[in-house]
Amino acid sequence: MENFISIVTLNDLKKHVTNNVLLQDYLVVIFEKNNYFFKENISYRADYLCVILVLDGFLAINVNGISMTLYKGNIVTTKLSEVFTINKVSDNYKAKCLYYSFDFAARAGFGYNSKDITKSLSKGAHEIILEQPALFERINSHLDMLQYMNNIDNKLYYSLEIIQNYFSLMIYEIGSFLIEKNSANVGISREEEIADLFLGLIRRHALEQHNVQYYADRLFISRKYLSRIVKKIILKSPKDIINNVLVLEAQMLLKCSNANINEITCHLNFTSQIVFNRFFKKKTGISPSEYRKVRISNKEDFVYIKSVNIESSSIM
Repeated sequence: MENFISIVTLNDLKKHVTNNVLLQDYLVVIFEKNNYFFKENISYRADYLCVILVLDGFLAINVNGISMTLYKGNIVTTKLSEVFTINKVSDNYKAKCLYYSFDFAARAGFGYNSKDITKSLSKGAHEIILEQPALFERINSHLDMLQYMNNIDNKLYYSLEIIQNYFSLMIYEIGSFLIEKNSANVGISREEEIADLFLGLIRRHALEQHNVQYYADRLFISRKYLSRIVKKIILKSPKDIINNVLVLEAQMLLKCSNANINEITCHLNFTSQIVFNRFFKKKTGISPSEYRKVRISNKEDFVYIKSVNIESSSIM
């Protein structure tokens, strides 16, 4: 089996770095589809660790036999000796990647005997952090400094100490988040956690993403499993929740804005005005234009739907 797995090293990746590096056992690389090192449908085993920030697009990947899709805004930390296969790279894919050896981490104070927060550097499964924009921006900033400081042209007297400090900041940022996340999840079930994450994704993406499969992919579970959990915990199907958000947004725009029907159609990411009209009438009983006329002539809502308040919903 090992004969069918390509071993990739830090030296292999250095061929894609144009600047002369100060330290040889870590590098920061920005990959896009046109310069992506890894080829699709080939299995690799890495002899390094990695932190990946997905800046744009998506990457479909299989890690240790588990398929997943990484999207813009995801933070991924990989472990030593994981076997991975790239299934698909989107045309607009862009990621900032930190590749580093375990020896580099050990010299920065994160060896086998270090604190619990970093013992998992070389053990266990990879970690994927979803929907944490503030953390994402902080890690992105740390990687920028690590990239800058490892350029030999930017060498300073205390370059090594500065590099180790920024690396430590990044590791402690990620480690602290994971510890707090695990502590917060004590006492709630995995199903409740998934339902809560689903509602968070709905708050951010429902106007653009109407397909339940999108949310299942973002949570790395099947559509069937997501539907079963959401219906069990929230008592509505994922599709019903998405539709309710779309109807409420459409009603708000029809009541409170001067946007025409076509502009609202585009804002809600429907393929055509005909599709939007059909959807709205099915959910409310009247067409968008009729709803707007009723709202102009009446102070009170004429049409409403039973909706899920995703801003205040809580998982108890």
